[in-house]
Amino acid sequence: MKKALLILLALGVVSLRAEGPKITVGGTFYTYSFFWNNQDFNSDSADGDQSYYVHADITVNADFGNGITGKITAGAWGDIGQDPIYGTGPDPNVHLMEAYLTIGQPRGLPLSLTIGKKHVLFGDGITIFDGGEDGYWQVMLEHAGENYHLSLFDLRAIEGGGIGYLGLAGPGNLPASDKDILGTYNTFTFGNLNFDLYGFYRVYGGDKPMWVGLRSYGSPIAGLNYAAEFAQMLGKNEGATDTFNYKGNAAEFVLNYSMQPFDFGLGAVYFSGDKSDTDDNEAYESVSNGPFTYGFYKWWPGFGPAHTLHTWYGFALLMPGEPFMTNLFTQNVHLGYAVNNMLSLRLDFFNYMKNEVASGQDKDLGKEVSLFALLHCMKTVHLGLAVGYFLPGKYLGEDLDPMLGGYFFVFKSF
Repeated sequence: MKKALLILLALGVVSLRAEGPKITVGGTFYTYSFFWNNQDFNSDSADGDQSYYVHADITVNADFGNGITGKITAGAWGDIGQDPIYGTGPDPNVHLMEAYLTIGQPRGLPLSLTIGKKHVLFGDGITIFDGGEDGYWQVMLEHAGENYHLSLFDLRAIEGGGIGYLGLAGPGNLPASDKDILGTYNTFTFGNLNFDLYGFYRVYGGDKPMWVGLRSYGSPIAGLNYAAEFAQMLGKNEGATDTFNYKGNAAEFVLNYSMQPFDFGLGAVYFSGDKSDTDDNEAYESVSNGPFTYGFYKWWPGFGPAHTLHTWYGFALLMPGEPFMTNLFTQNVHLGYAVNNMLSLRLDFFNYMKNEVASGQDKDLGKEVSLFALLHCMKTVHLGLAVGYFLPGKYLGEDLDPMLGGYFFVFKSF
């Protein structure tokens, strides 16, 4: 697979000179330089660091006519780049990030069928987001009308067994469970307002949670945009040693008003926590356990930069046990300023609170002031800076020192 990029390039060049499908070739490159200091909230200890994150890919899109299209993206991402002399750093892993075929209106039916590995993101990631680097293998059936879009799908999140178990099955050599996500996501449009109705069923052995929800977004008047969502967990985990019901929920409300060159916004996001006095599990997690994007306002998932860099892998994952994302109630206000579509600035204030805490424990997780700046350099390259100053709350302890965290980035697509 490490030759995939060269193969893709060769396909693109040859296809330009041969008759057949219409081929377009493109790609994306971005690198992030993360930095943080005082992550343990103790200024007497040295725990600061700075790291690089790199992504590079090449994409070939093919239009075969008759509503049939295909896409292949090969690339690598992460803290990559092994040093040839010192041998430090992980070895780059070039692989297929997306590879799928879409068949539109087969035999004249008003449907679209997609099969293969493709990115998945619904809304801001309260339910499903694959992380944006590698897609999920899937079968998706879609039907679109003038004011609606309906979809049914099966996503394979984890391939537990695979072809390696063929001919080997038997006592003591059973394949591990696959993790499948069965779902439907449907959008209805009324003028400038959109409403999404959805349901998901995740199967992983005896763990079978469900999600149902409603999302609405749009622009009711000029300059005003909103997004609101509520998701409820259902279902049951029938584990080998414990059985419990899922009853977690999540909600989001974001409002933004733009009056050039300024814009003002506010938002609140809620992820329920587990109650200690019940046998149920009231803690919310996303279907994919992926990142919560918060609209990618800072070109990276999560809330404020310092808070995000305190989450596992700096990726704001909505998964069980993530202490800085689960059981969380976040409030936010921001002020933005843009200059001739060349430079934009955004100042944010975040208040983070826990929902369920032990008796006598304070719910204040902390507060953060952050700045985001984005420069569109020569209208071809995007340069960005995000930096946050996090003031820890009493939930984390007494007499704690603030944390500084953020990143620089460069982004280019072609």
